[in-house]
Amino acid sequence: MPGTGEANDCGRCGRSHEVWFTVELEDKSHQIVGASCARAANMEAFKRFSAIENSEKLVKKHRQNLADGEWFLRNKARVEREVADMIPPVPMMERSGSLTVMQCGDGGQISFHAMDSRAETLRLAVKSWRRKRMEDRGVKASRVVNLQRLQREVMKAERRLELAQKANQQ
Repeated sequence: MPGTGEANDCGRCGRSHEVWFTVELEDKSHQIVGASCARAANMEAFKRFSAIENSEKLVKKHRQNLADGEWFLRNKARVEREVADMIPPVPMMERSGSLTVMQCGDGGQISFHAMDSRAETLRLAVKSWRRKRMEDRGVKASRVVNLQRLQREVMKAERRLELAQKANQQ
């Protein structure tokens, strides 16, 4: 039964489809075919159609990744300046056995021994607080963006789509 959620192997592509139909072929025999395969006039047309559809999705995905990367780079420097200008809260310290825990506002807790440098611990606590402020503004401090790589991916995906469209026209 079509659309029951029960998977059946497709007589055309061999994959398993949840939505399928029983179709009558030219030789009057019957075959179970997935809904997407049934749309295609023949398997070659279906492959060309799928290649175009998949290439369009890939182009869209890579263009969105590129746009996200550009937004990130445009905003990262501005957000870093804003956060650097902020005055962090006074760090709180708490002893726990042989360790002391320092926390700056809602930043992460930094544990240190009595022999560790308090200046370094304070720097790490403030850095944790600043990182949280950046993330609050939508910029993840540890993210690395390679725009050239993203641009190459868009160009490759567009070329793949162009080739798929040309193959469909032949």
